[in-house]
Amino acid sequence: MSMSGVKIDPNCVDAYLKVKNNKTKCCVFKISDDMKSIEIVNESELKFKRGQQDPEQFKQFKDFFPEDNCRYAVFHAIIALEGSDGIKAERDRIVFISWAPDTAKIKSKMLHSSSKDAIKKAFEGIGIEFQFSSQEDLCSKEWIDKFQDLPNIKMAGTLIEFEGVKCEQWDDIE
Repeated sequence: MSMSGVKIDPNCVDAYLKVKNNKTKCCVFKISDDMKSIEIVNESELKFKRGQQDPEQFKQFKDFFPEDNCRYAVFHAIIALEGSDGIKAERDRIVFISWAPDTAKIKSKMLHSSSKDAIKKAFEGIGIEFQFSSQEDLCSKEWIDKFQDLPNIKMAGTLIEFEGVKCEQWDDIE
């Protein structure tokens, strides 16, 4: 249970483990309408296509974030780095997303914020967290910039691909 008293539906942990174990690409979670629990947003689990990076899945994933309501999510991102030796290496990272748009109600944002640590603790092994508050934040360019700013990524090289597409070729900015 979180500090806010919001319970985490056990299905949320199962959904996270599916992402962690390469069964699904992502999953999105929300605080229930009665504000008592954190639950899965139905249909937000996209099947993980092993060895197949699909930029369409990233675009679909971005549609799960409403303009006026908070969400949590996990996304299995695949990136490619080029080391100083010129060798390309693929990495995958599970990213925890905290979505609290500026347009959400204050009460909703407060509950979201006070429940975040509990859901993150329930999801063992989360190393990367991105916080977003506008649709522009969700664009690939933001993800690419945030990844490149991570110390362990910086040390490993330059980010050259995100979800199988060269960084400079992403075109999801509306």
